[in-house]
Amino acid sequence: MNQKSALYEKFKRVEEQGLKSEAKVAVEQFIASFRTNKEKSHWIWSNISTLSENNHGRIRHEIFERLVFPCLLEGYKANDGASIYWLGVTVQNLYQASHLHKQLDWITEFQLFELAHKAEPENEQYKHAYIQSIVKWLEHCFHEWPHGVLYGNDGANQEQLKEIWSSIEQLEFLDNRKVFKKNFEDWKRILNSELNDSI
Repeated sequence: MNQKSALYEKFKRVEEQGLKSEAKVAVEQFIASFRTNKEKSHWIWSNISTLSENNHGRIRHEIFERLVFPCLLEGYKANDGASIYWLGVTVQNLYQASHLHKQLDWITEFQLFELAHKAEPENEQYKHAYIQSIVKWLEHCFHEWPHGVLYGNDGANQEQLKEIWSSIEQLEFLDNRKVFKKNFEDWKRILNSELNDSI
């Protein structure tokens, strides 16, 4: 086991034991062990899929802010599908760090997975994440029906209902296996009713 791996394992061990002050020291020692951006990038791409998360689905904030985010931000600016995808996966860290989220113009999980899919449309992992993000958003839009259709936290207006319809059509296009066929039918029926009522 190399030095970085040993330091990271030490950090995980004391964090799991609930030793907060020791974990703080350990994570700082781990981050300080990196000398170059190349070292950081190599470690991140070797370990990002196995980084430990807390109960809120977030990577330790020091590791995210000082190691993970700068690497992913560089890739995001270069339209690298993998970097954009992992920003989507770690979006809970972004939502909790407004100074970082601001650098991405307050982008959402839905938008990140959409961009990752557009960057590499043949990548099934990115496509699946994009499909799931559309479904998650649509389920939120319709979860208060029959009291109404939501857009964000408010009731959807006519233009927003049309935008929701477009998202359903995009999902239909992506869903080659017709997994969500019944959902499409129900959602379109509801939207037709809402659109007719708003005329």
